[in-house]
Amino acid sequence: MTLLDIIFETQQYLYSRPLYLHLAVSKQGPQAEIVEIAVLETDGKPLFEELVCPRGAIRPELSAVHGITNELVRLAPPWAEVYPRLCLALQERRVIVYDRAATLGVMRHATELAHLRWDIAEEDFTEIQDIFARFHGQRQAGSGRFITYPMLEAAQMLGLDTEATGYRRAVEDAALLRSMLMALAQWKRG
Repeated sequence: MTLLDIIFETQQYLYSRPLYLHLAVSKQGPQAEIVEIAVLETDGKPLFEELVCPRGAIRPELSAVHGITNELVRLAPPWAEVYPRLCLALQERRVIVYDRAATLGVMRHATELAHLRWDIAEEDFTEIQDIFARFHGQRQAGSGRFITYPMLEAAQMLGLDTEATGYRRAVEDAALLRSMLMALAQWKRG
């Protein structure tokens, strides 16, 4: 796959008028719970932005990153109330995320904890992490696989401003995903 193929691929995603989704979580790993979710429309306007009350406590080291505390989400709706509205918002739309497996894994875990049926069309999710890895073109010695990078590092490598004023909230990171896709597509902002 050439650089031109990757640019064309990302332009096709832009033409499909995708949504951009990002999550903030309570802790790292498979037991992470969603504490905030943001979905932006194609034009960058918020479509869905919601704090979510997790079952467990938010780890202090993650509160230091996203600024979401246990006290802040105490009165927020649980995932069982947020999930049906999210499913409606995502219905029949291409959804851009940074790490598809991690995002869908956290969402599926929250859905299972809430004893709800999984109604997310996983095939509609596209990950920037893989596209950037192919765009950057660096391979691991031995395996030959493309090297993947954390979202902020990849954005910086694309020349994007990743400076946050205060905390890294989900809506700002969803906007960063949008900027990353546009940069990968060599899209000029008008």
